[in-house]
Amino acid sequence: PELHWKDILDLNLSVLLPLIPLAKIEKGEEEKALEATVAKIKKIKESPHRGELAAILYLICGYRYPKALKQLIGEKLMKDLMESVTYREAVEKGEEKGKKESLYNVLKARFQKIPKDLKEKLNDIPNDSLDEVIEEAATLKTLKEFEISLKKILSKK
Repeated sequence: PELHWKDILDLNLSVLLPLIPLAKIEKGEEEKALEATVAKIKKIKESPHRGELAAILYLICGYRYPKALKQLIGEKLMKDLMESVTYREAVEKGEEKGKKESLYNVLKARFQKIPKDLKEKLNDIPNDSLDEVIEEAATLKTLKEFEISLKKILSKK
């Protein structure tokens, strides 16, 4: 049987709080349940623990609820989310993916056809080298020059 969200809150077990969006919540009570969950999380004294619970709640809300409710959680717990290692790692991965997509788009705009093997190599670029590689992609005259430069940069790592 599915636990009701109020029953989970009453257990006073902080590790269960992020699971409340998966509990039984009557239609129309979603915002109330999430607000009560956020309030409980905010009362937790240990900052790292609070941040991780906030991050997990945010992720689960993204799975279960519309963007508006997820955004509500994000706004109310933003400071705690920023302290979460889990959340920061996810943001960094997203930024890295975005930079790699931008790098590919720059190369494609400048040189039109990008060999498949080069496209695959772009995924191997470490995050700490991406800015340098993007700069090279934007300034070198030929795709061959870029490939040589990329090889040098990757060999340093």
